[in-house]
Amino acid sequence: MSASTKEHETEKNYPYVALVNPIVFGLVTLASFNKDVDDIYFGFPEIFYLNTQGVSPIPGRIGSSISFRLDEFLRDLGFALIITLVLVLLYARFKRRKLKALKRGVK
Repeated sequence: MSASTKEHETEKNYPYVALVNPIVFGLVTLASFNKDVDDIYFGFPEIFYLNTQGVSPIPGRIGSSISFRLDEFLRDLGFALIITLVLVLLYARFKRRKLKALKRGVK
């Protein structure tokens, strides 16, 4: 297989990456959801969203804090992109092998 043919096949995978990446990111984020007694947080491998509640030292007051970290969010998005690329390239590789096996069987 020539180099230009491989480049063309790789370019065909770009739409799949664009479609699958948000799905993978959503699944990884939902899988990383954790609700402790007073904390809720999302993110894997980095925690990018944290909602904390607790009792204040002042009697009768409850404190709440929400934290969203953009740099950790972008790292998680990059992690999901790497997972997506691996999945799409593996799918393309197995699909190519299957097509070659079918072509050999037809001849």
